Amino acid sequence: VLGTRGAVLVWLGRVAEAVPLLERVYAMNSDPMSRALNACCLVLAATSQGRLDAARLWLERARENHPASELLPEAEAAVEALSRGASGAVPLSR
Repeated sequence: VLGTRGAVLVWLGRVAEAVPLLERVYAMNSDPMSRALNACCLVLAATSQGRLDAARLWLERARENHPASELLPEAEAAVEALSRGASGAVPLSR
């Protein structure tokens, strides 16, 4: 539930509320797929705040946990956009 709530908060642009939830649930999860999804949401949160180093850290964690995560392409695109100087905000797929 925390991960879902965190993801929705990121999607709504309420990143300050989302990050603590997502960090907490990432630490609590033992399932690699769930951890990867949480990490990808943290990537999107970090890029929306312009925090490239944090976004890269979470992207690496997502890849380590589940390299085929369905949210990984969006997380990678957000990091790439931010590193090019564009807005890192990439909306979540619906």
